[in-house]
Amino acid sequence: MIGCLPPEIASKVENLFLSVLFHSSDREEFKAQNVIKPLLEELAELEKFGVTINVPSGKTVRVYFVLALVLGDNLGVHQLCGFVCGFSLANYPCRFCKVPQERMRFDISLDESLLRNKTNYENDLVVNDQTKTGITEKCVFNDLDSFHITENLEGDLLHDFDEGLCHYIVTFVLTKLTTAEPPNTKPVFTLKTLNRRMQLFDFGTHSALYKTKLGVLSTDLEKEKLKMNGSEMEWFTRTLGVLVGDLVPEDNVYWKLYLALLNVEDIVRAKTLLKSSLENLPYYLQVLAELFLSHDGNRLMFKFHKLLWHYCSIFKHSGPVANLSTRRYESKHRQVKLGLYSNMSRINACLSAAIKHQLGLCHRFVAKKSVLPDIEFGPGGVLNATNFSDFYRFRDALQAIFPNLDNVCLPAWIDYKGSHYDFFSTLVIDIDDNFGWPIFGQLKCIFVCGLKVAILCSKFETLGYSEHLHAFEVRRTGEKICINIDSLIHYAPLNTLKAPGGGGLFVILRHQL
Repeated sequence: MIGCLPPEIASKVENLFLSVLFHSSDREEFKAQNVIKPLLEELAELEKFGVTINVPSGKTVRVYFVLALVLGDNLGVHQLCGFVCGFSLANYPCRFCKVPQERMRFDISLDESLLRNKTNYENDLVVNDQTKTGITEKCVFNDLDSFHITENLEGDLLHDFDEGLCHYIVTFVLTKLTTAEPPNTKPVFTLKTLNRRMQLFDFGTHSALYKTKLGVLSTDLEKEKLKMNGSEMEWFTRTLGVLVGDLVPEDNVYWKLYLALLNVEDIVRAKTLLKSSLENLPYYLQVLAELFLSHDGNRLMFKFHKLLWHYCSIFKHSGPVANLSTRRYESKHRQVKLGLYSNMSRINACLSAAIKHQLGLCHRFVAKKSVLPDIEFGPGGVLNATNFSDFYRFRDALQAIFPNLDNVCLPAWIDYKGSHYDFFSTLVIDIDDNFGWPIFGQLKCIFVCGLKVAILCSKFETLGYSEHLHAFEVRRTGEKICINIDSLIHYAPLNTLKAPGGGGLFVILRHQL
C-alpha cells in the first residue's frame, strides 16, 4: 500500500497493489531472503533512483519511495522478519522488546530498558541463540538503507483487538454473567435470553451483524471461542451494552471490565486523535489489565502485552493504529484466492493469480481509471431543486452548496469517499456547545449535483450519555437541517438502536471523536 494516500483512497481494495505472492511453505523451504529478493531489489531501486513523473504543468518530477512499515498479523510478521513464533512458549516472544515470558504474563508497566534497538538487535544476532534473544534470523528488510526492524512500530486492530483482546474479554464476561456464582444463586441473565435478544434486536444496516443469525452457545463459552469474525466481533462488542445492559446491575465487577475494554476501544479505533486523548490511553490500559488480572486470575496474553507496552509508542511513531489495520489486506488476499477457483491450471497457483492481477491492472491503466474514488449512487429522479417540497425552508443552504439548482439528483443511497449512506444512516452533524455531546441526525434525503453532495437530516435531541450502556440516548425531533456532506463532524454512518425491554433510542459512536 502507498502510505501517503488518504483513507478514502487507501481503503479501496483496487488501490492495494500486488508486490510479491508466494506460498508460506516456500518461505520455509527457500528462506525469506530468497523468496522476496525481487521485491527487495525493487524497493532499493525506488529508494535510490525513484521514478520520473510528468505533471500537467509540463514539469518533470522525480519521486522517491521508502519502505515505511511492514504490516501483518503477529505470526506473519514474526515469520517474515525473523522472530520466534511461539507466543505462549518462547522465552522472548515479543518483537518490540526483550521481556521474558514469565514477566510478560503479569507485568503491566512498561520497562523502557527492555525495548529493542539497533544496537542490542545486532548484538543478539551475534549471540545466534533464539532461546536467549527471541530472534531466529536477520530481518531481510534490514538490507534497505531506510528500514530497520526495531523501528517497525505497527499494530493490527483486526488481530490484536477484534480477534484478540475483545474476543477473549467479551467471552470471559459473558461466561461470568451467564453463570451462577456465590453469593448469587442465579446468573445475571441466561444464554437463552441473550440469544433471543440477538435474534430480535435490530443492529442496524451499517452493522456487520445486520440480518445475521448469530448466537452464543454454551459450548462456545466453554471453548472460549465465539463463532464470529473480526468485523462481527467489533460490532458485537460495541452493541453488547445496549443489547443486555439493562439486565446487569451497575456495580457488577465483570461489567466494569467490559466497560474498561470499551474505554480503550474508543481511543485505539480512532483514525484521528488529539494528543490529550492519547495521554489517557496508558491509564485506561492499566485499569483494564488490573481488572482483568484481579477477576480472571489468568496470565496476560501476548496481544494484551502488546497493547499495554507498545501501542502508545506505535501511536506516537506511526500514527493511529486504525489506519494500519490489515482488514483491507485480508479482503485483497481473499480476492486473489477467489480468482483461483475458476483457474483450470494447478501447476503454479501463485503465478496464475499474479498474471490475473497484472491483467486487471493493465486494463486499469489502459482505461486511465484514477485512484480517486467515484461518486456512486442508487436509483433516483432528477429535478429542479426549487420543485423540492421543502425547498424554501432550505433554500439558502442548498444555494450555498449548489451553484446550479436545475439538475439535482435525489438518489436512494450514495457511496461517497468510501462510506455508504442511505435513509437509515445516523450521522454526527454537530457538537453541543454546552456539554460537548455529539448532535445526531438521521438522513432523510440526498442531493447530488456534479461532484457535490448535500444531505437533509432529521435532528435528534441528545438527552445524555449512559456510562452503563456506553451510548448516547437520543430523542427524535421535528427539526430538519440541510448540510454539505463534507461538513459532517464524523464521516462514518452510525445506527440508531432501540433498547430492548421498552427502552429508549441510543446511538453508539464507533470511536472517540
